Amino acid sequence: MTMRTTFARVAVAATLVSLTACGGATPGPQPSANDRRYYDQYVALGDTYTAAPAVGTVSIDDVCVRSGINYPHLIARSLGSSLDDVSCTNAEVASLQDPQVVDQTTFPAQLDAVGPRTDLVTVGMGAAPAAIGAWFQTCPSLHDQDPTGSPCRDHFRHDDGDEVVTILRNGRKQLTASLNAIHKKAPEARVIVIGYPAIFPAKGDCPDAINLTPDDMRYAHSGLLYLNKTLKQAAAKGGAEFIDTYAATKGHDICAADPWIQGKKEELGVALSYSPHAEEQRAVADLVIRLLR
Repeated sequence: MTMRTTFARVAVAATLVSLTACGGATPGPQPSANDRRYYDQYVALGDTYTAAPAVGTVSIDDVCVRSGINYPHLIARSLGSSLDDVSCTNAEVASLQDPQVVDQTTFPAQLDAVGPRTDLVTVGMGAAPAAIGAWFQTCPSLHDQDPTGSPCRDHFRHDDGDEVVTILRNGRKQLTASLNAIHKKAPEARVIVIGYPAIFPAKGDCPDAINLTPDDMRYAHSGLLYLNKTLKQAAAKGGAEFIDTYAATKGHDICAADPWIQGKKEELGVALSYSPHAEEQRAVADLVIRLLR
């Protein structure tokens, strides 16, 4: 699924701060005496939910559409850390160890940013494009086939299992391998896996935001919970910590009165479709900072 559309080409130039294309941030205030450890070299790895495309008025580049006020930048400024944010819109778990091509631009494997001096790594990755495409593209396209049923769930579930579950299970194995690779490249680094927020409500529907039947909304919600379960398992097997962002964002899903997830209508400065708002990024940053301090 392409979540950038025209915003990648009209990304607003930095008007609040000056940031380099590689994601370097100006260090903020030094950590307080209460900090257990000073994290000097912070590397942020991730996909759309880390890059936070089109959030705010600051854009670092016009390809990954990485926000200058996404949670890695908020964390770095709070801790006074040097940041290398290599997250990218539409990245996938494979992008951790393999190059990613975006609009004919090739980006190095995200793990290339990790080195011996790296002492903090966050990994916001795991929702495979096939799974995201199922929830945000295929499911809405099937809605009219059975508006009162579950056309999406019926499409992906077969006698031998659920296609989306299989995709997410395979992603868990890839992520575990990448976490092990991070430890080899940066033996002293603290590694934190970031879970996904409450994207879907547990029940109900909201056709103005996403065209899912109530049954398929529950199906997507259960898939999201399973995704976070696989990330927690990968973190445990890969020697990393896990941040549960679902609990902290519950009540702010795509259908909520105060959503922190954008619906299908894109808004420059707010978010691309089906991607996080600034409030969600702030909540994630707060969770990480609380863990580190």
